Amino acid sequence: MSIAAVEILRARGPMLSGELANKLVDSSAAKSTAAARKLIQRARDSGDVISTDPVRFNQSFLCYLPTHDDRRYAAAVRNALKHRPPLNRVYKVIMANRGYITSGQIAKAASCSDGASTTGSNRLTPDAVIEQAQSLKLIESVNGKSNLYQFDPLFGVPDVSRNSFIKRLELEDVLAEMACKWMQHCYLLPPEARMVRPSYEEAVTFNQNWWDLNGPIYIGQSPDTSPKTRKASNFLVGDILSYRQVSVVDAESFLDRVADVRRRWKAIKLHPVLIGAQFSESAWTQLRRNGVA
Repeated sequence: MSIAAVEILRARGPMLSGELANKLVDSSAAKSTAAARKLIQRARDSGDVISTDPVRFNQSFLCYLPTHDDRRYAAAVRNALKHRPPLNRVYKVIMANRGYITSGQIAKAASCSDGASTTGSNRLTPDAVIEQAQSLKLIESVNGKSNLYQFDPLFGVPDVSRNSFIKRLELEDVLAEMACKWMQHCYLLPPEARMVRPSYEEAVTFNQNWWDLNGPIYIGQSPDTSPKTRKASNFLVGDILSYRQVSVVDAESFLDRVADVRRRWKAIKLHPVLIGAQFSESAWTQLRRNGVA
């Protein structure tokens, strides 16, 4: 009876497996959603139906036919991304970057974990998010660059040259170093305290989250992992985004990471800073309302 799933997808286009299961029940091809799920699995096993396994959207796979063209598949993935906020933010950052994204930006946009065993959450590592984005054919590697990605042709073509994009990121790296020195002076950071991203392609971790720069604000004992000896410390974490406007998506991913650090390590007094050349009105309002400098 896998022909029923094929016919529905042929008529309606790609859809999430949960929706497809309901359609099968409505059409009397299956007596229950459990039976419909088994029918869909048989269709996948036979190759009549393809899915985005292992990438799920709201507990469902996106199902489609081998005959669906690239345009219909890409449109279905874009629509499904709203059910997977980390990947949706990655997609929107690529759009804002006009076709490109670095591994560090992926880590930050998706609010990735550094993979430590104490993470205590289901957040993915940057490598896992990159693997998922590639399996969806959302991104592809840029030749000659290990940490730079661009839209897969299914989703668009960069409308800025690679050299121009890299040039702006390299200039931003110079500004990041200057910003660090400025904050060291303003916040009395000891020279050995600060950390800056190793390159424009990457990011640096603090408390299992990814940032452009971090460091203790005041000289004193840094927090350790022992609850008995842990003392409240002041930490600064920040990003820099100078080559384009800071959008609401950038603000949302930044605030997600700030909230995660605060949930994870309550002994820290966190001072988040976001340095940008321009801010959209909505991003500025959201950041200021949440105590970001």
